[in-house]
Amino acid sequence: MRRMLTAWVLVIAWVVTAAAAGSNEPKTVFDHAQSAWAVGTVSLGTPLAFRDGRVLAFPAQIDDLLWAKKGSPRNLMLVYEVPAAEIDKPFYKAQDVLFAPIQLLPEHSFWRDNLPETPRHGVAGGRRNVFRGDEIPEAKRVLGAFLHAGEIQGKARWGVQLEAVAQALSSSVPRLIEDAVTYLSASPRLASDFPDSARDPISRFLEGPRPDAEKTQLVDALGRAKAAAMGEELRKLAAGAGPVAAAAMVALDQMGTGASLERLLELSKSPSDEVRAYAAGRLAADRTTENGAFERALSLLDPAQPAVVQAAVIQGLGWSGNQRAVEPLRTVLMKGEPMAKPAADALARIGGEDAGKALQQALTSGAPAAAAAAVDVLRRVEGCADCARVLVEQHTKHPDKTIRDLIGIVLELPRPHHQ
Repeated sequence: MRRMLTAWVLVIAWVVTAAAAGSNEPKTVFDHAQSAWAVGTVSLGTPLAFRDGRVLAFPAQIDDLLWAKKGSPRNLMLVYEVPAAEIDKPFYKAQDVLFAPIQLLPEHSFWRDNLPETPRHGVAGGRRNVFRGDEIPEAKRVLGAFLHAGEIQGKARWGVQLEAVAQALSSSVPRLIEDAVTYLSASPRLASDFPDSARDPISRFLEGPRPDAEKTQLVDALGRAKAAAMGEELRKLAAGAGPVAAAAMVALDQMGTGASLERLLELSKSPSDEVRAYAAGRLAADRTTENGAFERALSLLDPAQPAVVQAAVIQGLGWSGNQRAVEPLRTVLMKGEPMAKPAADALARIGGEDAGKALQQALTSGAPAAAAAAVDVLRRVEGCADCARVLVEQHTKHPDKTIRDLIGIVLELPRPHHQ
């Protein structure tokens, strides 16, 4: 069951544009505010110019302090390195009023050599986190709720913070919505501290007009977190079509309440490419031999199907480990582009002598794309006694120099020196 779950989670990567959460997630305005020196509305004075106007230092005052790490700071020196494109019209100007998270700048030599001897500050996260005009009250409302939640003692703070970010999904400022999606998607607390109070704002967002990429990103995170409180909403979305519906189906799979085999057979005929791809991947990953799942999955390898559906079938077949999939995958691989690479990867995952022979055939007699795809995986095929030997042999015998060079790279062989 675990292998099958991994299969359809991978399948959805072909369908949705959401990035998986993790350490590489970009920091949001919420993250910057939480670690800032101060957050508030700032008035800029007349700047001091240094390095021929390339560096501006604005004496500034916090007129309305929302939050501070320590004490009640009021005065600061906001430093801005002016890009070449802004020399005639810098992003900041005298008498600007802005709301932002403010950070202390590090005491490195550049600042010491070029600016007055005083603490120096910048906007945490850069200009994206600068709010002006009508944006200020909204940014203050959203970040205020989040920062005040962070002051709650004990475990309860995490749920209140998640609720505060969820409420930002209906903000009138698009940047705040985008950052709320990113924050929730990356939050390690979504699994353990998801509050019931976040259900309604998240449901309104998922049913609203925001781009599908944002919705699928959040749905994917809810599935990974197994946020059972959102199950009803996910089932509602899964009844639809398009990438959001497909993402909801995967999320329900991750929660253990996904579509039955009979339902998958129905979904495999959906007019929605994304839904059909989801069903195709699940059917291809199924090893029960029931209800013609394997045969239906193979039928979706038809070149008339869009690439996303074919790729889903190929990935599902690879993760199923089904030896019956070797021959259809060999056929796809020998055709070359556009499915050669996923077909070779799938054969390598299945492994064994038959899969190894299919890859060897692609290397020695397949189209250039098929041969290149085979080179990439032949060294890591398990259960193939001859694969490594054939790969080394073709390093000198293959008629295509590009393939010979590629084999050398894969085998980490030294390149010949030509006079």
